[in-house]
Amino acid sequence: MLSKKLRVQIGIVRYFFAAGILSVAGYLYTDGNVFFMMLLGPSIHLANVVVSALDSTLGIRVTNLDLMALLPAAIIYFCFNGFLIKQLLQEKPIHRFIALSCLIGFLAYIHLIAWKNLSSYLG
Repeated sequence: MLSKKLRVQIGIVRYFFAAGILSVAGYLYTDGNVFFMMLLGPSIHLANVVVSALDSTLGIRVTNLDLMALLPAAIIYFCFNGFLIKQLLQEKPIHRFIALSCLIGFLAYIHLIAWKNLSSYLG
């Protein structure tokens, strides 16, 4: 009885995990294509914050930024979004529609702002 309560139900989060890995791979193999830069914008900012915090507080320099900082940040970001969508799909129908549309709009806004910031920084 207790083991059923403690079991983790992954659900659609595994697809977001795969999407995070594939988006990082696409970003690396296309040399920063605009589509992948827009898709990974918040993850790039998160990886930058983690690397600068490690460098300033502990003095640790990260040599391979793509695999040691960007890949975990992208996996965490995409899995968190998948978890949010999974939880919102279990709501009542009207709440589900409103909450999912607000979440998708908010995520689109975050990705757009991150892409504008990165594109103005890079070129």
